[in-house]
Amino acid sequence: MQGAHPQEALKVPANGGNLKASPPAPRRMGSAPTASAERYQVVSRNLEVLASPIRLAILARLRTPTPLHLIRVEADAASEGGPRVLSRQAVSWHLRQLVDAGLVHRLPGEARTQIYVLNHERLFALVDEMRDLSRLRPMGAGPGPGATIDRSGDATAHLPSGPRLILVYGRDEGAGYSLERDAVVLGREPGCDVRLDYDAYASGRHARILRQPEGFLLEDLGSRNGTRVNGDPITKPRRLHPGDVLTIGRSYLVFQHPP
Repeated sequence: MQGAHPQEALKVPANGGNLKASPPAPRRMGSAPTASAERYQVVSRNLEVLASPIRLAILARLRTPTPLHLIRVEADAASEGGPRVLSRQAVSWHLRQLVDAGLVHRLPGEARTQIYVLNHERLFALVDEMRDLSRLRPMGAGPGPGATIDRSGDATAHLPSGPRLILVYGRDEGAGYSLERDAVVLGREPGCDVRLDYDAYASGRHARILRQPEGFLLEDLGSRNGTRVNGDPITKPRRLHPGDVLTIGRSYLVFQHPP
């Protein structure tokens, strides 16, 4: 599994994809796990290994190939001694856990000058799996009031026809929110027009879009983490232009105004 996306384990049936061709054979206790079970086992193992602030600190130092003797990690002392630097032996032990889990590559070389680097592919796959889990919701729960989601393959078939916001990064990616009203509030609270209740970094009433004769204005409503447009924090109402990317918490929405 090292370096591969977990979903690569899924295979198309030899009969061309007709899942109704034959019923699945009953699986006995002790038989091989399914592809989904294997994926979950890998994710569970990775999360277990990462449940250590020391290993997270080590990962942060391995964005480029780094020899063992240059990996310095501080650990809080148990008493008044203050921060202390982990011994090379302790760092090496944590590195073995990361290597065994496939999260870190150990490059060929002598033991004394052993070099380590992140396995970027494995980390990306893990984040992608966690993003899939973040989209789960109770049965029957929709994406929120005022939202429409296209499932047809046509990117605009079921989206609002007028001015709108499109969620491009978040739980309900692809959801469209109409701006055909005087004011649209974005946030976590149930009464928000664009409800981002899944986003812990968004405030209850985070931001508001005002429709005016000369265009649309975005203003922050005193949110905890601020509001950004195209990566820039806003400190006063800002006029929106088609293609602008709004950052609300950790969610990204694109402003569109079709002619």
